[in-house]
Amino acid sequence: PLSSRAMEELLAGLVPGLPSEVRDRILARAEGIPLYAVETVRMLLDRGLLVQEGPAYRLTGPVDALEVPETLHALIAARLDGLSAEERRLLQDAAVLGKTFTKEALAALAPADAEVESLLTALARKEVLGVQADPRSPEHGQYGFLQDLVRHVAYETLSKRERRARHLAAAAHLSAAFAEDEDEVVEVIASHYLAAYEAAPDAEDAGEIRSKAQTMLVRAGQRAESLAAAAEARRYFEHAAELTGGP
Repeated sequence: PLSSRAMEELLAGLVPGLPSEVRDRILARAEGIPLYAVETVRMLLDRGLLVQEGPAYRLTGPVDALEVPETLHALIAARLDGLSAEERRLLQDAAVLGKTFTKEALAALAPADAEVESLLTALARKEVLGVQADPRSPEHGQYGFLQDLVRHVAYETLSKRERRARHLAAAAHLSAAFAEDEDEVVEVIASHYLAAYEAAPDAEDAGEIRSKAQTMLVRAGQRAESLAAAAEARRYFEHAAELTGGP
């Protein structure tokens, strides 16, 4: 990865006058990877969302979401295709958990016969995953994707049914692992229930899952409020309100 300054210079040279909002979003997603920045700009140009006017560029409409450009998506997908079926399955499980995760959480989602330890070692050796080795870090011993783009593509390979099942398993694991102090991870549990509901809003038990997501979002809002994080609390409460059918 390049430094933030180098990435800013790259974008400034490639697209003079790129709106700062879009520039910042590209830089945040790119995580220092030049190819992502270049391909994203090309994607915006190809779709007519960015047009040149003199020495600068301007947006022709809102950029609601920055997708992984097709060419870069294909490169990452090809890399994942080169892994064994067991390694790909483990990466899919990991992608549901987020950019960083514990070995225990991954084992809760993986098949009972999966050799989690050896698979993690193999994926770290192939530089797909990494492990936090700094003993001073609060995430010491945790694994993580070296690039969030890989996590994004791995997650997209899951069907909605598979995503739902894994998110529910992750929520159940966290509730059990933090049974004595669930509030410490209530925001994460809420996000898993919400993702599970959104993956299959027409499922038979969708109402139950929605209710759990709403309850956890309210608790997350209350916890944020107790920590004087007013903006964060409001965001959780608004998400909870969106899940209710009443006034």
